[in-house]
Amino acid sequence: GGGDGEGRDAARDGRRRKGAYHELLSGLHIHRHPVMPSLEGEENVDVQIGPRLFQNVPQKMRSNLWDSMVQKSELGRGCVMKYPALQAQIAHPKVCSDIEKDVPRTFPDVREFSSPDGQRRLMRLLRSYSILDPAVGYCQGMNFIAGVFLKYVENESVAFGAFCMLMQERNYRELFLPDMHKLKERMDQLEKLLPRNVASVLEECDIPPTYYAPQWFLSCFSNEMPTAFAARVVDCILGQNACEGCEILIKVALKIFDKLQDRICALHGNFEGILKVIKNEPRKWDRPFLCALLTQAFDSDRPTSIQCNQSFSVVPQGSVPPSREVPRPVADQTVADQGPSRYSLVDANLLARVVTGKGTENAAADGGVAHQSAGD
Repeated sequence: GGGDGEGRDAARDGRRRKGAYHELLSGLHIHRHPVMPSLEGEENVDVQIGPRLFQNVPQKMRSNLWDSMVQKSELGRGCVMKYPALQAQIAHPKVCSDIEKDVPRTFPDVREFSSPDGQRRLMRLLRSYSILDPAVGYCQGMNFIAGVFLKYVENESVAFGAFCMLMQERNYRELFLPDMHKLKERMDQLEKLLPRNVASVLEECDIPPTYYAPQWFLSCFSNEMPTAFAARVVDCILGQNACEGCEILIKVALKIFDKLQDRICALHGNFEGILKVIKNEPRKWDRPFLCALLTQAFDSDRPTSIQCNQSFSVVPQGSVPPSREVPRPVADQTVADQGPSRYSLVDANLLARVVTGKGTENAAADGGVAHQSAGD
């Protein structure tokens, strides 16, 4: 009898998950929640260069960092060179239609995208990528990630090259493939790694990851958080290989739940209340809190059991599949006490000299603070 009961439970769980994924693919939408105009208006940013965090530095430092990464990448340089020719090609009509709908609602609270010129730049970049990578085409969420690059990189071709590096060299594109298999896989991994008390409460309320994870992962957290938060996540992913890039998304999501777990557990059994906490509470966090959260996430030694295929082959240009609308689900320490990320494929000293023209020891002279790991 016990075996039959376990079988029924497994079948029910399977139906629940299948239904949740069906909702994911056909239900909701990803939109920006413009609640942080003061954070979007800040002139200085925090930049992650390998294992070092540079605090309160000019935005130009990030622009130079990403430009340097593109120039050091064969794929990045190639995409920069291809960009003019891609713009001259005609994208799939359905792709064009969906991009035109999504661009005006991408970062409506960010100055760079409130003008027709800024929106045209984003539209050109997304159309060009849909032609370059027809297996992906266009999917909601890509507009936010592309917007992050355009916000910090003035040269549109270089922004396109950096976006292609993230999508292809760091394999972010796997989340946008039409079957959404890798997105489902990442959500399953996140669900299994949640703090035990949080996982228990969410399971009792039947709240699967489809209610909170897709908008985080598919926008690199930029539709719910300030663009500076998403840009620092991008800094870190660009400094990793494909597998570690996937790992970073999960580590950031887990750290968000670490911060929310007391509120969630206090609402045990309250379905609507828990969803409101996951959805609304992170929007109230200020810059120091968000900066500390990322530092702790990047430093986390928590295993994530990531298994992914790092290989990528460019798909021949051809007919683009219809673009996809992805559902929008309904998620304290001082920074000075936190160390920087301990793992990276980037030579931080070299990059620091490239982007600033000086060593890390002089970074503070420009008003920024460089935090360095103890092992350096």
